[in-house]
Amino acid sequence: MKSGGCFSFTLPTSPFSLLKRGLMAYCTLADLREQIKEDELIQLTDDRSTLASGTLNGAVSVTETTITLIDASGFPDSGRIEIDLEQIDYAGKTGNQLTDCTRGVNKTTIAAHDSGAEVSELNTINTSVIARAITDADAEIDSYCAARYAYLPFVNVPIMVRKISVDIAIYNLYARRKGAPDARRDRYESVVRFLENVARGIASLGADAPIADNDPGPRTTGSKIDRIFTMGRISDSSAGTLDHY
Repeated sequence: MKSGGCFSFTLPTSPFSLLKRGLMAYCTLADLREQIKEDELIQLTDDRSTLASGTLNGAVSVTETTITLIDASGFPDSGRIEIDLEQIDYAGKTGNQLTDCTRGVNKTTIAAHDSGAEVSELNTINTSVIARAITDADAEIDSYCAARYAYLPFVNVPIMVRKISVDIAIYNLYARRKGAPDARRDRYESVVRFLENVARGIASLGADAPIADNDPGPRTTGSKIDRIFTMGRISDSSAGTLDHY
């Protein structure tokens, strides 16, 4: 569109570009769990060194979903506890009660527990750390794909993109510690090389069609009718378009 003697252009905008990254993650915690054991994910994401402990205030049956402690003030609002050999997840806390409990998690056996039994908080997967690792992985993927694809993030996530997101996210989790094992580092370097080839247009993600090069660039013309700029002639006092500049 021409405005004020100059031309302005509007770049294509994806209707999905305003969606938050959290709603468009290329992979999930469930995908990471397929490659990393629960205990290892806990070690990679939970940075707490001090955990709460308490004592049962009343017996707990095998069907109980609310667990009452003498003092639950040191426990977080949700988490995982261990009583005897049973591990229990709880989703809420009201006063000294741990509520909405899921019994026998992490392949432990549901059992009855006596009043006065010790209750220990356990380390758990920090989902905020997982989300950051995935967000950073997806941003890295998009930084390469932007050279070839018009609309990012991908709405329909290709299988290859999901797999790459998992590999990079896992590498990011290890990077929070001392570093990734050689096998994980090799996988990360391999997917980065692949993404570089995607950016160069010599590898495919199996996704929607990449940006098309519809602009043929400058062209030469041998016809006067195709001329955009002309100059006037003194001989016949004619004016050309360049005479107005």
